[in-house]
Amino acid sequence: MTCLFDPVSMTWTRGPDMNYRRWYPTVITLADGRALILGGSDVTTVDYIDTPEVYDPVTNTITQLNNAKLAIPSYCFAYQNTDGRVIVTGSDEAKMPTYALNVATQTWSTVDATVLDAGSGVMYRPGQFMKAGSSYLSAPADNGGSTPSKATTYVLDTTAGAPVWETRFGYASNTTLGARNKVWEPRFGFNYTFD
Repeated sequence: MTCLFDPVSMTWTRGPDMNYRRWYPTVITLADGRALILGGSDVTTVDYIDTPEVYDPVTNTITQLNNAKLAIPSYCFAYQNTDGRVIVTGSDEAKMPTYALNVATQTWSTVDATVLDAGSGVMYRPGQFMKAGSSYLSAPADNGGSTPSKATTYVLDTTAGAPVWETRFGYASNTTLGARNKVWEPRFGFNYTFD
């Protein structure tokens, strides 16, 4: 089931049913106004749904991307890149490589096969990404937040010829993109400006 919120009338309306039950999927708005639904789990917390779906607000329909199967962990960091692809840079729940989805052709490609851990992420400029900390389900599994976040921060520039994650900075665990290209880490007051 989907529910649509109208911020003008402050009302909810029932939308079309998704083809899969999804606990904690990630939904991003695509440049054409449709919404891409990724991941989420079904039977258990790590039984990830491998088929993305697209909601079209014009036709009020949901379409499966049956040729784009890839298990993406819940709470993934997904962004529409400048070239139109959707970049998935990580997940709050698991370590993973960085993937790109071409929605039109329903194909995934690997942007960087390096498996890196992170607990949060941002696209701080078009085509440029940052992720930091450690995933929730890092060892010990399902640590409930009692294990301190790792002192890792990585950046990726997909506008470069062969993008690879680079280690930067010291410590960050929960990144937020603010005005004027500032990335803020609230727990420790980390504040970095990208020029």
